[in-house]
Amino acid sequence: MSKKFMIPYGSTEIRDFAYRNRIDIINVSIPDSVQVIGLCAFNGCTNLKKISIPSSVKFIDQYAFANCTSLEEIYIPNSVLSIAIGGFRNCISLRKVIIPNSVEEISHGVFENCVSLRSITIPSSVKIIGADVFKNCGIENLSHPCIEIKNGLCIHEDRLMYCSDNSMMIAYIPTGIRTISREAFYECGFLKKILFANTVSEIEFGAFGYCKSLEHIEIPESVKAVGYEAFRGCNIFELHHKAIQIDKGLCIRGEVLDSCTYLNIENVVIPDLISVISSGAFQDFKKLNSVSFPNSLVEIGDYAFFGCTSLMKINLPSSLTSIGTNAFGCCISLENIYLPSSINSIGTFAFVETRIRSIIIPESAVHLGSRMFLDCRELESVIIECKIEEIPEFMFDGCVSLVDVSIPNSVKTIKKNAFCNCESLVNIELPDSITVIENFAFNGCYSLSKQAKQMIRNHGYKGSFD
Repeated sequence: MSKKFMIPYGSTEIRDFAYRNRIDIINVSIPDSVQVIGLCAFNGCTNLKKISIPSSVKFIDQYAFANCTSLEEIYIPNSVLSIAIGGFRNCISLRKVIIPNSVEEISHGVFENCVSLRSITIPSSVKIIGADVFKNCGIENLSHPCIEIKNGLCIHEDRLMYCSDNSMMIAYIPTGIRTISREAFYECGFLKKILFANTVSEIEFGAFGYCKSLEHIEIPESVKAVGYEAFRGCNIFELHHKAIQIDKGLCIRGEVLDSCTYLNIENVVIPDLISVISSGAFQDFKKLNSVSFPNSLVEIGDYAFFGCTSLMKINLPSSLTSIGTNAFGCCISLENIYLPSSINSIGTFAFVETRIRSIIIPESAVHLGSRMFLDCRELESVIIECKIEEIPEFMFDGCVSLVDVSIPNSVKTIKKNAFCNCESLVNIELPDSITVIENFAFNGCYSLSKQAKQMIRNHGYKGSFD
């Protein structure tokens, strides 16, 4: 790896994304001709430890140094007036920051998730501090006219904005707080206990989402409203309150399954009368291996089971009409799925990177999203019974085992990359209805027979098969 990286002298700007994800960069020297450091210029330079920013620099754009996980200290020159959104977000090794008295604004999330940042001095010149600037850092106390952090909690008037101390185990919500803000404690993995003041009346969306150590909570009677997904991905099995009901790890609101609140859940029986599973309800629940759906279910929301890596088989009910975007995406153990004849809509990326071997898309389907089966490397057989007019773009891209596809005679267009990299595809029958085959539709289908290639070209394809 290079020990020192030199920006050419005479450069006045480091362009957007110029050195993004360059893992060979450890030490950067910026010449005093540079005035602007562009958007994401060094984002993801995970080995970058030291950088010297000259006083010629007037503007550091959004996420310029975000995800520089080895960066330990930063000195911002007194020529800089503001620090843009997410400037040093996820710099987990950052321990020391010097902010000059020229800076007037620190934008949204600048130091978010800088977990090693324990203290910082903000000059009186700063007049604006955005949301989540110090969220999930290690800062316990900070006093400034624009921000107040006390005992690891950032508070503005009667609202608890966020937790600034990522190591917090017990949260004491002080008297006077009425609202716990959206995602205030999101992914505070050490949080085990919350002590509420009886002034709290509202807990907003996702406030305690994925607090994996949180197993029990007592909500005071003063709370009148609890937002959706407030406790998703915790380990709360039961909670009964007038504003929220959790039973066997499931938070239910009328006919809607809001979220799962028990991260270690393995087997789920969704109760009768549930018609909707909300977006992200079981997202990234790694231990979930079986789900029983009720015959009342109509809709599975976006990302509902995304990343459930132990889920192997699902039987969808005959009442189901809609499967959302990425609903079962990255369920890498999922081998079997039956789509009922009631299905009307299947979203983009619905089954991406699953192990499905065969699928029948029923006649009832009207809308098929793009990339539905992207990188389903074990998918061998597809039967499309529905009367669609086009095969969506990237629909079977990367299905390297696909050997058999049945295309209905309603199809007029095969969109770009639809069968890209289907390297096992030898033969395919195209109906006479097809008038357009877009570029790259069969790119990487190098096993196609000469007869199949000629037939595809006869339908207007001008792209490559290699």
